[in-house]
Amino acid sequence: MSDFNKDKGNSSPRLLGNLRNFRFQKKNVKKMNL
Repeated sequence: MSDFNKDKGNSSPRLLGNLRNFRFQKKNVKKMNL
């Protein structure tokens, strides 16, 4: 979270990418659990 506060002005695209990666990983975890 400190990273987010540090780069607040300039981290929108990276934040979006992280969200996408998080969703992708969640999907993979579900697949693995099944």
